[in-house]
Amino acid sequence: VCGSERPAMERDTEKLSDYLIRDCTASLLAATDSVALLETRESALPAPPGYECEGAVSIPGAKGLVVTFETGSCTASAGFLGFFADRAKETAVVRYSGESHQFRPFILHGDSLWYRYRASSPTADPAKAYGFRMYVVPVWGLRWRQESEVVCDPSIEWGFWLLDFLMSDARE
Repeated sequence: VCGSERPAMERDTEKLSDYLIRDCTASLLAATDSVALLETRESALPAPPGYECEGAVSIPGAKGLVVTFETGSCTASAGFLGFFADRAKETAVVRYSGESHQFRPFILHGDSLWYRYRASSPTADPAKAYGFRMYVVPVWGLRWRQESEVVCDPSIEWGFWLLDFLMSDARE
């Protein structure tokens, strides 16, 4: 009948979905709330031919590091920017070379990364501008390994799974 209250089951379902939406939002925000800990690293800008540098970023306690690049980061064809999961730079994570569109964001699982940059060969055209600037922010929760972590650790994986679930439920 028009204007009548909905059955109790629908009210309960609405309350559950409200809770799930709040939990999804809270998990995503808590897992990615890192702006105050933004780390920036860069080469000489512009980097001269043959320029090389290396360094590290460590944010203790982070479950992952999100690495993004400023538009314009690039190398000559003989240059590269490589990332590693170990201090000895033996475990390569990703390597970039070329134009700025090649420098795609990535997530490293862990709280530290090491990098090595070479702009170009020493004989490259000095009129070309090469260099990079990257931004690194921590992710505090990527995934849970056991159920007891649900209460105390935010999880970006849980937040995205829940968001997908809620969106698929809304489409039906």
